[in-house]
Amino acid sequence: MAASRLTLGLNEQIADHARNATGWRHKNDAEWYYGLFDRINAALFEDSLPKAVIGFDDSGRLKQDGAYHFEGDGLGLKHHIAIRTDLGRTQGMAAMVHNMKHMHQELFETSSKNWYHTTKFRSFMKSVGVTTKPNGDT
Repeated sequence: MAASRLTLGLNEQIADHARNATGWRHKNDAEWYYGLFDRINAALFEDSLPKAVIGFDDSGRLKQDGAYHFEGDGLGLKHHIAIRTDLGRTQGMAAMVHNMKHMHQELFETSSKNWYHTTKFRSFMKSVGVTTKPNGDT
């Protein structure tokens, strides 16, 4: 392992691996979504979000466009976003904004059990041009 990689956190190492994993079927998607994460973080969240792990679900079990794993996933990874692999780019952008807002909620807004698709969440989504259903799903 290169010395410079030793200074990266686990999420950064996973992102670096995903973007450079030759022969991996999701490499192109990883490159696109990690770049998208960085652009959305800068434009909408003032670079306040730490690097997320972005995974790709092609099993058909993920019923929404994506999912944010609050308080870590089954492996203990904090800030993990799963994205369905059958999404077009526009739908993928909406899914990323949606799940990055959930990440923002966890880090900066959550103070009660009533956090999920709050009025504030739905207002934010509308302000950035992402249409939601009345329950807050995109």
